Amino acid sequence: MRHLITLAVALLTAANVMGQAEPEQFLGINALTKDSAYYADQAEAWGREVKLHPTDEKAWKYYFMAVNYRALYDGDYQAKEEVVRRMGEAIPDSYTYYYTLYRSSYDEEVMDSCGRKAVAMLPKEKDFFDYDVWTAYLVTRQPERAASHCKAYLRSGIYSDYALAHARNVLASMEPNSIYFGSGDLQVIPLWMLQYGKGKYTDRTVVALPMLTNNTYRQRLFHELGIDNRYEAEVPDSTRFSEEAVNNWLCSTVETIRKATGRTVYFPSNNNDWIENYWYGKLFPEGLVQKCSDRDYDWYKVMEHNYEKVYNLSFLKKPASEDRWSTANVIAELFVSSMKPLLYRPDMASQLFPTSLFYSNAKLFNKRILFLISIINGTNYSDAHKQDYIEWLDTRTKIYPSFDDDDEGNEEE
Repeated sequence: MRHLITLAVALLTAANVMGQAEPEQFLGINALTKDSAYYADQAEAWGREVKLHPTDEKAWKYYFMAVNYRALYDGDYQAKEEVVRRMGEAIPDSYTYYYTLYRSSYDEEVMDSCGRKAVAMLPKEKDFFDYDVWTAYLVTRQPERAASHCKAYLRSGIYSDYALAHARNVLASMEPNSIYFGSGDLQVIPLWMLQYGKGKYTDRTVVALPMLTNNTYRQRLFHELGIDNRYEAEVPDSTRFSEEAVNNWLCSTVETIRKATGRTVYFPSNNNDWIENYWYGKLFPEGLVQKCSDRDYDWYKVMEHNYEKVYNLSFLKKPASEDRWSTANVIAELFVSSMKPLLYRPDMASQLFPTSLFYSNAKLFNKRILFLISIINGTNYSDAHKQDYIEWLDTRTKIYPSFDDDDEGNEEE
């Protein structure tokens, strides 16, 4: 009987183990499409690993990242804080602990301190998270090290060629010696990777707009742009001032840079509302970027030129695959929404997508809209999401016949 009980317990334990997820060294949430259940399973899997190996830095890092991404779905940020606390007890004064503090803190002094310590301890064998998080840090705080880091990132084969192709389109469509202000990772990091990693379009200045509140970064930028320090205004304390006040300060600082340098300023096509409101009537869509101008001009002609002559469109024709970055879906969707004005007659485009559409050239319209629809169909979004987007893009009652797209787009430089 005792042997039967022992066997039953062993079988039950084996069944439980077989039902548990194995820990995986996953990529970032912007680089891979996974649901909340995946991150919950990975949090449990890596949680078991840190119990078995309490000083394993890799296990702690993936445990933290899994809990962090799970919190984006379930809102349990206390669990993330608990992981950081336990990590501090298990592996204090380690690269992974400082890395985690840097990623989880919102205090500028803590981030600067932990960032310096972590970068000084960077492992020789880097994974996705090591490369990804320190790209922005090095560009904004230690630019002298940014080029070697970005080149190593590209050599690793981890970074997306799709994101680089998108960055090339953005930078190529801007005027020489212009300044670009982006807010999100996708709006700035691929551009920095192309500049620092490949040495392309280095005459364009790419600025991380939220980072302008960092004194060191802002002062270095002012120095590089030849702006006198007297133009600087005191940064509002985000703990004492509203988000609106901070956003207004950021806009006024950008306007100071624009006026002091006389250089052309661009923003991404998918701007925040507070940027649109601050420069109302002065932002003109040119495709993937918006140009800030005090004077009206034929922006439709510029957008059309970018689409026909400047942009490399070949990478957008490639269908999505399971191992391609989920960011690729966002880039594809962004391109389509940015190019929607091309479906309108030039004299109608300025009316911002009127309900009643008019087309000056049915053949050209047909060619463009079917190409944009093919981009959406090439993503790995759900069929329902694709259909909703296509209906938003095309409000007609019929689709024109298909077309041969062999001559559509331009080749990569």
